[in-house]
Amino acid sequence: MGGSDGQKKLNTYESYSPFTELENENPWKTEADLPERLSGYTAIKLNDIVAVIGDKSSSSGAIDLFHYSILQNEWQIINVNSESTNAISEAAYILLGNYIYVIGGKVGEEYQNHVSRYQAVYTILLPLTIN
Repeated sequence: MGGSDGQKKLNTYESYSPFTELENENPWKTEADLPERLSGYTAIKLNDIVAVIGDKSSSSGAIDLFHYSILQNEWQIINVNSESTNAISEAAYILLGNYIYVIGGKVGEEYQNHVSRYQAVYTILLPLTIN
């Protein structure tokens, strides 16, 4: 997904299937392009969605979160920090349980030394009544 060719950021997305290679077929598949050229981000799998977070948007200047639906083969853009001039860049992101942890990063020109967390997955239990 994305990256850089040394000259510019990329928006291509390809997936690799080792099982397909075992069947003597091409293991690489071209997926839907990223909605924006990105590099320096983290991709996290959340159920049937791949979340791409951590690169500044070239259009808004904020940190955009992109969700890729594996089932629908399409991207959704969620703008994070859209109202803030304090967008976090260059942070590390990790998924632990239901939370995405944001480690360090940079706000403006100042590096951060703290960890934040965002609850990415919710479980809702509904009561079941049998009459």
